[in-house]
Amino acid sequence: MGSYKDISDTSTDYKWECVGSNGGSTASCSYPKLINGSCGSAKNVCDAGSFSDIVDSDTSFRWQCMGVNGGSSASCSSSLMTTPTNFRAVGAGCEMVNGKNAGVIGLTWNLLDKADRYEIKRLGSTVGSIRAVINLKGDQSNYVDKFGTGSNIYQGYELRACNNTIGCSPFSDKILVRSPNCQ
Repeated sequence: MGSYKDISDTSTDYKWECVGSNGGSTASCSYPKLINGSCGSAKNVCDAGSFSDIVDSDTSFRWQCMGVNGGSSASCSSSLMTTPTNFRAVGAGCEMVNGKNAGVIGLTWNLLDKADRYEIKRLGSTVGSIRAVINLKGDQSNYVDKFGTGSNIYQGYELRACNNTIGCSPFSDKILVRSPNCQ
């Protein structure tokens, strides 16, 4: 009869040793961990379990994250619509708006074949707040935004492409633009 000794587990197994007594040998033991499949936040990624590709639908990429050692599997999907590339500010200037000077910011991006429309999210000054969502036609690859006066006004923007059949892409990374001094 031996004694129990705990050793470091692995990501897939519980591990321990049975230490022999009276000159007996030590046995290394393990038992598999039950791992439930879990979808990742990106296309074809599993946070847990093993990846298994399945046939995509007309509107989404599809895959499964298979459970391991009896764990449950998860069905995963992500929109076929991709985020537009090369989203950037292309100029800042001043313009008269309703009799007052206002900051003017030009935005541009690459067109996507499948896009029926684009959405620009104008971000507010509070983290997570949205001032407006601007809807644009699918053949439009630029937008000019006008906002307040002052030398230190910052405006944040995010962009996504949408298709009426397959849905919308994730929003782009945020771009932050400083308004020119339009007094």
